[in-house]
Amino acid sequence: MVVQLGGQRAPDEAHVPRLWAVAGHALLARWIAEREAALERVRRQPIDACRAGQPQVDRGAKLVLAVSWAGSAPPFLDGTKQARLFATGLRNPNGMSWQPQSGALWTVVNERDELGNELVPDYLTSVRDGAFYGWPYSYYGQHVDDRVKPQRADLVQSAIVPDYALGAHTASLGLAFYDGNAFPERYRNGAFIGQHGSWNRKPRSGYKVIFVPFDNGKPSGPPEDVLTGFLSSDGHALGRPVGVAVDRKGALLVADDVGNTVWRVAPATK
Repeated sequence: MVVQLGGQRAPDEAHVPRLWAVAGHALLARWIAEREAALERVRRQPIDACRAGQPQVDRGAKLVLAVSWAGSAPPFLDGTKQARLFATGLRNPNGMSWQPQSGALWTVVNERDELGNELVPDYLTSVRDGAFYGWPYSYYGQHVDDRVKPQRADLVQSAIVPDYALGAHTASLGLAFYDGNAFPERYRNGAFIGQHGSWNRKPRSGYKVIFVPFDNGKPSGPPEDVLTGFLSSDGHALGRPVGVAVDRKGALLVADDVGNTVWRVAPATK
């Protein structure tokens, strides 16, 4: 299934007020996780490498979970009802969701820049309790970023490889696992990902919504284009996907912060 927008704007009823945005990656995200009713906070990094002489920033970009909850405390609170670090070294974790089959937390991460067109790949990964994912000392496991001074060999040695590469500079932001019934069965439990698109890569990457199939709680095949047409023939951005969600009828919703539109993708009615 590939839907080609072809530069056409959504109907008026899909037009929404302009979405709020911030510069770079300095965004504090909050969302209510339906599975545990937990409020989550993410600290993200606005720079691409921590070099000597730069203003000090939080070198261990971190995922902080569980500030508020309903009912019993989520498992990542250890019953203490106190926020704690869950995973570190994730430069810019964005969309997050629990995978329906495994119950594991997954996220899409925007990696660093200024290492060329093909590095570093953004990625989709499960978030392991206590794991370190490399930022800023290494990327995609134990590939050392020589720009970072001083280094931390001990942390690099512990850095784990993410589960699934999404391509360099795709700016993958939105993540939603499919639990609806409108799409064919093969989409169930798989991941829809909104790729906002690159700003300095030639040729451009991203600018689409992709689907990653899952089986037994793990990615099981290559990514598939689902929603395209956000770039004109000369590379001008007609739209840029951000968040994705599944509505009550099983259709896919896609927020587009350039087109100022929410797109609804559903199978054609007979």
